Amino acid sequence: MDLLVLGIYIMIKWVKRLLFISLFIIAVVIGATFADENKQPISLVLFGRELPEFQFGFWVLSALSLGAVIGWLLSCLPSFWSKKSISAKNREIQQLKEEINLLRTAGIKG
Repeated sequence: MDLLVLGIYIMIKWVKRLLFISLFIIAVVIGATFADENKQPISLVLFGRELPEFQFGFWVLSALSLGAVIGWLLSCLPSFWSKKSISAKNREIQQLKEEINLLRTAGIKG
């Protein structure tokens, strides 16, 4: 039974990888097509400063990519904070266990 569960787990892992790779390839193809079809050069103004002139598709894909990376980084923050909190709680538990052991041994001596 355990071997069957392990086999299913490995298969699901490979299906997830295949799905992720497929979606990534589809996104790259769509992005490349979009950039190829939008070759008009434009220059953006950001905070009063004019940026270099690039193709419209480049600017759009850059903005989407930057947004995806920032979103991913922000979604990682709660996980980081919870791991930090768990570590602090584990240290506190260890200190309390040591205090309990000291109180137990003090009770036996006295």
